[in-house]
Formats: sequence, C-alpha cells, structure tokens
Amino acid sequence: MVIPLGECYLKMDRLQEAKKCFWKAHCLGDVEEIALFKLANLFAILEEKDQACQAYTEYINQADGVHGHNYEDLSRSYWYLANYHLEHNNWDEAYAAAQKCTEFAQTREQAKGLLRTIQVRRGQETPCAMTSMQMDTSAESIPQTDQSTEDSPRRPFDRVTPVNLKFTP
Repeated sequence: MVIPLGECYLKMDRLQEAKKCFWKAHCLGDVEEIALFKLANLFAILEEKDQACQAYTEYINQADGVHGHNYEDLSRSYWYLANYHLEHNNWDEAYAAAQKCTEFAQTREQAKGLLRTIQVRRGQETPCAMTSMQMDTSAESIPQTDQSTEDSPRRPFDRVTPVNLKFTP
C-alpha cells in the first residue's frame, strides 16, 4: 500500500512525501522490486544526482538476481548511469553502462551515439603527450647473440627485438 500512496503523492507534486513512501516500501521489502526504481526516478526529478545514481545502481544489482525484471526500467537505469558517469568523467563506468544500453531496443541507437561521445571526450582528456624520448643506440644496449650455434634456426630479427631495446629519458 505504500507504493500506491507514493504514486498519489507524486501525482499531487508532493515529491518529498512520495520519496518517503518509496523509501519505506523499499525498506519494508518490495516484492515487485519497483519501489527502488521509482525512488531513483524521483531522485533524478529532484536533481539529487548522486542519490539517483546509487538507487539506479542498487536497482540494477537487485534486478540481476530476478528473472522477471522489466527491461524498459533496466534500460532507463543504465541510460541514466551512463550519462551520470559521463558527466563526472568516469569513462570506464560510463562506457560500461552505455554498452549495456545497446542490449535494449529502447536505448540502442542513443547508446551508440553516447559511446562515440565517451570515446571522443576520453581522447580529449588524455591526449598523447609529445615528450622527447631518446633511444639508447649504444652497442651495450643491444644484447649480442652467438652466431656460431647451428642448432637453432635463424629468424630475420633474431638479434634485435623491441623487448631488448632500452630507452633513456
């Protein structure tokens, strides 16, 4: 009965009361497991982004254990998390959530665009630093191999491999 009461408060724009109802329903043990999703949506409406992120994450964790979960709610949860982490420059988390969004028909196309955005922003934040690097080309840096052994077949690059090169700054 607490969830329908929260929905009534939500319709009447009494958001704080609705938030209390959804939280209470979650704490009492929501059999349908919709209270947490409704609470997360309410946090998002109230611009309480950190709490919304936590609630969506918890909803996803709970939904993993349930076989009859709502795919539309899951897709919206992953979509929110992808945007949240993108906003906070958490590239790995944003990419993982956006990748999960591609598994749902509702968010597939938007997720593809979001994945491109994440890649571009990640590249802008960590550009390749153009540092000068000097290569040690002295004879001591290249290990000498014994050419006299006929037992091992010779390969074209036996003498110098990238692993054997030493770089000094």
